This record gives sequence, structure tokens and C-alpha cells, in this order.
Amino acid sequence: MVDTLISPPEPKPSESLHTVDRPRQTKTLMSRLANTSRKLLFDFVIPASLLAGGIAVLLILGTAQTEKKPEAGTDYNSRLEALNEVRVERLHTLTSLGERLQLIVDGSVAPFREVRVATEVSGEIIEKMPICEAGAYVEVGTPLMKIDTTDYDFEVDRLTQLKEQEYRALREVEQEKDNTRRSIEIAKEDMSLQQRDVDRQTQLGDGFTSPAERDKARRALLAARQQLVTLENQLSLLEERRLKIMVSEALAGTQLRKAENDLKRTEICAPISGVIVNENVDLHSFVARGTTLLTIDDTSKAEVATSLRMDQLYWVLNQAEESPPEVPTGTPTAPNSEIKTGERTNSRGYSLPETKAIVEYELAGREGVKYYWNAKLMSYDGIGLNPATRTMPVRVVVDAPNQHVDSNGEPREVNGATALVRGMYVRVRLLINPRPEWMVIPARGLQVDNRILQFSPDPSVLAVTSVSYTHLTLPTTPYV
Repeated sequence: MVDTLISPPEPKPSESLHTVDRPRQTKTLMSRLANTSRKLLFDFVIPASLLAGGIAVLLILGTAQTEKKPEAGTDYNSRLEALNEVRVERLHTLTSLGERLQLIVDGSVAPFREVRVATEVSGEIIEKMPICEAGAYVEVGTPLMKIDTTDYDFEVDRLTQLKEQEYRALREVEQEKDNTRRSIEIAKEDMSLQQRDVDRQTQLGDGFTSPAERDKARRALLAARQQLVTLENQLSLLEERRLKIMVSEALAGTQLRKAENDLKRTEICAPISGVIVNENVDLHSFVARGTTLLTIDDTSKAEVATSLRMDQLYWVLNQAEESPPEVPTGTPTAPNSEIKTGERTNSRGYSLPETKAIVEYELAGREGVKYYWNAKLMSYDGIGLNPATRTMPVRVVVDAPNQHVDSNGEPREVNGATALVRGMYVRVRLLINPRPEWMVIPARGLQVDNRILQFSPDPSVLAVTSVSYTHLTLPTTPYV
């Protein structure tokens, strides 16, 4: 028996095509239905729902209506309440607030006084103190150097002996004067005796004395008188000699004092308290008179060199002067008051009013660390404008460069603070008392172009008129 494999019958072409397209048509139909439902949902259902919800909320909440204000009355208070509220502030002056106008300028510190110490005598430097070095601080009177004193010691000894010699000569003349006075007294007595002898001879006449005896008596009287005149002339010469010796003694005393002064000048001392900037000679150097030995900066005060623009200088010059104390009626006026007034009138335009200032220095490398000193604007630094900057140089003096204050000028203790020394770049705040009183205005009160509106009370605004209240305006006056 033979097995036979029988294959199934092949489908017809038309039947095979229809069987393959049926699943594809089903998928296309489902995608079309999904697109249509999505479009209906977003284009019609959701917008309709939102519109219905909004209408429902509007119906629930209702419409908002403005509150009707009651009609304004005709009395003063009602009309005052009808006006819009405006915030106003009372203005204050700088003086009432205890403030001053501040002008800020920059400057650099310079020494108040620089003393060049020079020799007043010549000689060799035989001693130099250890403190005599650049950068050292010295007090007034501190010994610094010493010049050889040998020649000046000899000169002092010589003049001392010369003065003693003149003194001895003066004593000798005084003794001679005393001797001459005694001789004059004796000569006067001798002349008196001779005068009596002559008178006696004359009274006796020719019967008792001869002419020769009378002539002899007269001759003796003349000799006594001559002796007296000689002694008197000698006394006058002694007086002139005494005066000459007195002048010589005074001259010797003057020369001795000069020599003693030169001897003192051989010791060089600090004339002021300060810091030695530089020293120019060494030990065993010979110096002539007038040679500069060293330079010392005065540290008792400091000076700040700065400049002011002309508009800043205007406010400095146009300050309110402090009123002088009242003088009671009947008090005599000082004789120099009129002279001082005349000097002040003549110096007008060439001097500056003394103005308080605060010097500020910020420590380099330490942001925010600042030191302050009280100062005063004293005067111009010379006369005329700086041709390069067209500014006016001025001098600001710090009376206590080692005493610190706070930013308001009140004293305070600062640990490890530096003093104000030359070369520091500082900022100076000038505290000005302006003559036209300045007003302090809040920043919110400034209008366009920095204009200010000043309102003044006007009762007529609240007067009963036929004009509508909404058109009432306050009168304004521009205030610049």
C-alpha cells in the first residue's frame, strides 16, 4: 500500500486578496474614530464646558458695583474731607539739624615746619650721639653733636683775664682819685693860709712891711693856687681815664660773653621736637660756620596741601560769621580794636575765614579701616590760581596729628593707629556754615529738573463756590 500526500487546494486569487486587506481596513477605521473623538473633545466639549463654568461663576458671584460716595456737604469739614490726601513734610535747616555743609577735597600731608640745623661755629665734629640718625624722634634740647672746644676754651680764658686786668686798672684809677682829692684839700688849706698872710701884710702897710715881703707873700699865694689848679686838673683826667677803663671793661665783658656763647654753640642740640629727616655729616668731619648738619620735621602740627575749585571757594568765603560777644555798655574799648578792624578790612579778599575740617585717611590694604583728625582751614598757600589745574591752593593745619577722632570729630582711643605724617594721601571734609540758610529736602520731594513745589495755605480753596470740587487745585509756587 503506498502512502499518498494530498495537498490542500490552493485558494483562488480573489479570495486570497480579500483575506489580507480585512485587518488593515479595521485598523484604519479605528484610527479615524479616535481622531474624530479627540477633535470633538478639544474643539467642542472642553471649550463648551469652560464657557459654561465661567457663566456659572459669573452668575454665582454677581456683578461688582462701585460704592457710591455720599454727596459732600457745604460746611468746612465736609469740603475738607472731599479733598484728596497729600503727604507733606515740614522742611528743616542745616542749623536746626545740627549739621553743616560738607565740601570734600583730596590732598597730601606736608610737614608743618622743616628746620635745617646748621653750625654757628666752625670746628671738628668730635662727638656724635647714637640718637642722631635719620628717622629718630628727638625732643627739644636733646644733644646731637659736639664740636671741638679747645680754641673756644682758650678764648674764654683770655677774655676772662683781660676783663680782670681792666677791673684792676679801674681800681687803681679809683685809688688815684682818692689820693688826688686829699691832696686838693691840703692845697686848699695852704692857699687859705697864704691868702691870710697876704691880707695881713697888706693891712700892716709900709711902716711895718716892705714891698718885697708883700710881693713874696703874693708869690707864695700864687704858687699855692697853681698847685690847687694842677691837682684839680689831675682829678679831671683821672675821671676821664676811669670812664675809658670802664668802657674797656664793658667791651671785654661783651667779648667774654660772645666767647662763652660760641663755646655753648659747640654742642648741637635739637631746636624742636620732631623726627630727623636726614643728617649730612659724620664723626671727625670739619664743618664751617653755616654748614647744614641735619633736618628735623616738626611733628607738633601737620599741614595738608590741597586745592579748591572756584565754586568750592565761593562757599568757603560766603560763610556766616560768628557774632562777637556783646560788650557791656560803658566798657572801655581796647585801643587796638580799631587797628585790627582796619587790618581786617585791608586783608579782605586775601585771607580765608578759619573753617573747621576733618581729615580722613584710609589704611591701604585694609578696606574700611579709616582714621580721622580734627583740622582747620587757615589760609591760601601763596596767592593766585594754579595755572595747570585752575584751582586755588590752600593750607589745612592739623593741630594734633597724633590724636585721633571719630568721623564726627569726637575724641576716641585708637590702638595701633598711625600718626599723620608727610606724604599721606588723605581726604579733607570742610565743615561750612553757609550764609544763605540751607534747607534739607527729602529726595522724594524733588520733581523733574530738581524743581521743588512749595505750597502755601489758602483758605479760599475751601470757600463755597459754584465750581465743582473735582476741579479745585492748590496754588503752587516753584521753589528752586
